[in-house]
Amino acid sequence: MSQLNQSWWNAITISGSPVSSLESLSNEELRLLVRTIRQFAETNALQPLMGKAIEYLVTALDHLQTLPRDKIDACYISFVEQLINQISHQVARSPNPDTESDKPILNLLERIAIFQELYKQTLTPKPIRYGKGKLLGHYLREMNLVTTDQLLDALDAQRAGLYPESRIGDILIVRGIITRAQLDEAIERQMIDGLEGEG
Repeated sequence: MSQLNQSWWNAITISGSPVSSLESLSNEELRLLVRTIRQFAETNALQPLMGKAIEYLVTALDHLQTLPRDKIDACYISFVEQLINQISHQVARSPNPDTESDKPILNLLERIAIFQELYKQTLTPKPIRYGKGKLLGHYLREMNLVTTDQLLDALDAQRAGLYPESRIGDILIVRGIITRAQLDEAIERQMIDGLEGEG
């Protein structure tokens, strides 16, 4: 086992075992994990992609500590756990990394970035926070109008500029996933919750 590989396994080991399920970790264990992973990044010369992956991973672990667990999407946690596995795969091949593994890592980072942008908006204080901080996508999912994958695909399309100046709700309408009436109902619920939260 290479020094880099040993250093990585030490970083992701909690109570004698490598991390397998993030949801089972306490906040104290998450804080320890963040600290050891940061130490790993600071004490080892990492390739740019690996450094970016570590950055996204640490942000995700911070989210698990700061956001209510029931507000964190299970897909987000799954993507982060997959990222840990992909990093482990790359580190295990050091000093001969598998360049083909860059593709799944890049794909995971794109998916994780979407969630992190959503949670960043939730965590950023705003003068008015409709729905007690909930984004419109949360209401659309609660109403069973969209799936997480459909919402992620719409966000991907928005970020790629496929629908210039369009909001997520409008993109979902254009794609035939929801109707204007359903979007209006979701917005109305969001606004009602916001007004109740102000009371």
